[in-house]
Amino acid sequence: MSRTLASTVRTFAITGVATFAVLGVGHAAFGLWSDTSTVTVPAFQTGTVQFAAEPHPAGSDAKQFSTGTGERLANGTPVTVTLPGPEIAKVLDGPATWRFRVSGYAQGIAGMEYDISYSGAGKGTLLAGSTMRVFPAANGDCSAVPKNQPALTDQVLQEAGANTAGAQITEEWCVSIVWNYDPDGYHLNSVTATATGEDGSISSAYDEFGALISYPVSLDPFGIHTNTAFAEGTGEDGTLARAQDNFDAVLYPDPLLEPSVPISITPHVTNITD
Repeated sequence: MSRTLASTVRTFAITGVATFAVLGVGHAAFGLWSDTSTVTVPAFQTGTVQFAAEPHPAGSDAKQFSTGTGERLANGTPVTVTLPGPEIAKVLDGPATWRFRVSGYAQGIAGMEYDISYSGAGKGTLLAGSTMRVFPAANGDCSAVPKNQPALTDQVLQEAGANTAGAQITEEWCVSIVWNYDPDGYHLNSVTATATGEDGSISSAYDEFGALISYPVSLDPFGIHTNTAFAEGTGEDGTLARAQDNFDAVLYPDPLLEPSVPISITPHVTNITD
């Protein structure tokens, strides 16, 4: 469906905070009497369109409404829903899922499409070590995560001319985050025991056992912090005793400081005549 709203017989414009005005020009009541004459054709309202997005269930972010902007009046301003960093940090405990909704309508001969986009993960974040998929929910279910990221452009909220009453249409989207686990390893332990009997004979025994090693979700460490402890004491006889010991600790970033990810959604009004 074309996103161009200007033609010789119809013109669309988008205005308002939450609702766009869709304008058209009548071509039956106006005409040119000769090639040298001109006529100004007035515009009149034939319907409205609206588009908004919000987290689901709604969190601290308010519902965001798009408005018309720029020379291409077919395009609404992008709206943003924010995937919170604490939601991403839930990947520490297993796959994490977050949802958002888009809603709107287009009356008359207009339709509504939209594009979804988001930026890549920053280095040293949990998201950088994970696979993120954004996909439409299947009847409210987010469990069927696609193997590959589906296309996020030209999503049809409503076909042109299919909603003359202006009924609100809502679509739910899922965000799935899965940690890219290192493959489990296998550690083999072997033990050999040797003993000498009273008669001088030597007996030996051998055994082995294995252990499965898994790697938990973790950010890359900053480094190792070495701690040194000193102790000093004086005995009853006046002698001085000293002791020293070292121990190390691996330092990791705080996963609760995971940055949020903005998801931008840009609506486009389509025209049934193009």
